[in-house]
Amino acid sequence: MYPNMELEFEVSPESAPLLMFTPGNVTFMPVMNAWLFVLLPNSSEREPVCQFRVSTNISATITINAYRVFGSVSTVR
Repeated sequence: MYPNMELEFEVSPESAPLLMFTPGNVTFMPVMNAWLFVLLPNSSEREPVCQFRVSTNISATITINAYRVFGSVSTVR
């Protein structure tokens, strides 16, 4: 429907993310809205193509010793 057209991807939070803290772990749960637009030729206008609602759980584990701070990040299923 839109061959050889430039695309624009826009992401914004739907609401404030939920943060949960447990000993040695932080879980971050954002809910995001994402839109895909086609940039119309010879214009600053853009045409919406589709919208996504994305919910993700991200877990971060933090370890601290006398000399360093270590961490890892992963998705939670």
